[in-house]
Amino acid sequence: MQRLITKWGPKKARLATFIVSGGLTIWFVLTLYLAIKFYLDLQKITIITM
Repeated sequence: MQRLITKWGPKKARLATFIVSGGLTIWFVLTLYLAIKFYLDLQKITIITM
């Protein structure tokens, strides 16, 4: 990791870190959204069947 920073320079390294963390955040939010949506749909189905 340190070699990458010295090769690219601090600005590019910071940009790479930003992109990686941003991508992870997007995936996390998407997963959370789908989980909540699935959970609510499941509750709707349970209410209908009851």
